Amino acid sequence: MAELIVNITYVAEREDQLVHGVLDLSKRMDKVSDKLNVVNRQIRSLDASVPHQRTIKIFGVQEAVNETDDILEENLRNLSSTLLNVQLGPKDIEAVERVGAFEKSFPRATIVYLGDNDVKRRLIHASAEKDVSIKVIDNRPYGTTMDPDRPEDCNLGIAEFDEPVFVSNFSLVSEGAWLTDSASNGSEIYVFQQQGKSKTVLKFNSTEDLVADKVSETFNLPHPWYGTGHVVYNGALYYVREKPLGVIRYEFAARRMRKQKELDHATIEECTYEDSELGGVELAVDETGLWVTYCNTESHGNIVLTRLDLFSLENRRTYHSTLHRNWLMQSFIACGVYYGFRSFSRDNSVVVKYAFNSHTFKVDQVSEKFGNFSISQANFDSRTKRIYFWTTEGRLGYSQLNYKMAAINDDS
Repeated sequence: MAELIVNITYVAEREDQLVHGVLDLSKRMDKVSDKLNVVNRQIRSLDASVPHQRTIKIFGVQEAVNETDDILEENLRNLSSTLLNVQLGPKDIEAVERVGAFEKSFPRATIVYLGDNDVKRRLIHASAEKDVSIKVIDNRPYGTTMDPDRPEDCNLGIAEFDEPVFVSNFSLVSEGAWLTDSASNGSEIYVFQQQGKSKTVLKFNSTEDLVADKVSETFNLPHPWYGTGHVVYNGALYYVREKPLGVIRYEFAARRMRKQKELDHATIEECTYEDSELGGVELAVDETGLWVTYCNTESHGNIVLTRLDLFSLENRRTYHSTLHRNWLMQSFIACGVYYGFRSFSRDNSVVVKYAFNSHTFKVDQVSEKFGNFSISQANFDSRTKRIYFWTTEGRLGYSQLNYKMAAINDDS
């Protein structure tokens, strides 16, 4: 009996030591995590201070009516030749883009992706030497080193959602998407009506036309679209192709595909939403840029988030979350935070229950009620701060997202 008591005492003492050891290890891991966050923020700040290689920004290029990328590129070639005396070859310009929302009073700046740095040097030098109507500068931040993934107007937190507003009803279509262009001040709406092998996108000039079923244009895409996670930005449609899994950039004005990107190792298996075949790959546009969310063969069902270049579709940065898509009903991204909707059968409510924060690399605590209906699509418009949704009963609506201040600790 005495020996048993001695053994019990020995085990109890060792158990206490083990508990203290685990607590000490946990504290050390927290310190390592905090230091890692500081390093990641410093890396992002350094990245923002480095000039964008082979890109320039041009001011003063007049905007043509119904301007397309091809028209803009040809205009730039002519201006470079006539005003700067720099001849641009067929491979010297890789892509062009306008910056910001369209305004009638003055033309927007133009970002040009060049083929090599020598062309960039010649254009900047010629612009500095000549007094002409256009100005060419290096495309880099203006003297500051802000976090490129966290815009200054992002408060990084959901305060609440306003009561949903329902605007139309496609009662026979349980899975669809309706999209707005957050880079445009217009009221155009783009509708994907059915799931499956469809290539058709309908354009409506306004919500009133949508209600009246007055289609202004119909677009036939080069490849069928998959799912409901597509976006429209700056006159271009970014949509998901199923076979092979990939992302396509389609320009509405030119009615042609501009870029396509295969998602290597992406998989639909174990990456669909709860009780749904949707969600294997989805796109989103927020204040920080274009995102694609998916699972790959090495993520074990965890959602991977990759920010893409809007024009080349090249990977900018990838984040590995600990969230599973099959926990969720739907999702959206706002201010660099991936939010997941969860359905609760006891009161038929839909709640934003999960949030992966790309700025801190952690899962945030959140619980905000969205409504009492099931949804097959959710799309965030960063200009209006609205969530556009499509219910499983075919009702189309939106809800205003209201932000709150949510400070991020920064020890740097």
